[in-house]
Amino acid sequence: MVSHDRRLLDRVAQKLVIFTETPGQVVVFDGNYSDHVRRRDESIQARELRPGQQAKLPRAETPGGGPSDCRTLSKNEQERRRKWIAEAETKISRLEADKEELLAVMKDPALDNQKRIDLAERCGEIEQELYECLESWEQWNREIEEGIDREPA
Repeated sequence: MVSHDRRLLDRVAQKLVIFTETPGQVVVFDGNYSDHVRRRDESIQARELRPGQQAKLPRAETPGGGPSDCRTLSKNEQERRRKWIAEAETKISRLEADKEELLAVMKDPALDNQKRIDLAERCGEIEQELYECLESWEQWNREIEEGIDREPA
């Protein structure tokens, strides 16, 4: 399976084949995506520490009050999310306009049944896209607001 979907990789993958920035170099990692990110972060932090210091990754509190594997958002990650939010808002506006246009066409009494069915199916697809965009938009806003990254980068 090939995927950029982090959640899918966390839930399904037990082994990752990672293509590094070095051309032709591939790393096989036993574990899911979160395990890989955690190990990568620990490795980076260990290299940056002076001898005798103990490694600590930033941790956030979950709504239940316990620690989670969340990381604090850097300024770059906040800016990346703001960009995603702006793109999502543009897409949401376009999808809403497309839906309104479809609904207006569907009101035509002269429209044949098959065309009406096709338009209704497209309307359902738009609804699903809208739902997904709004869900992402809400998540990114929440992450900026709380200052934490719930999904490993």
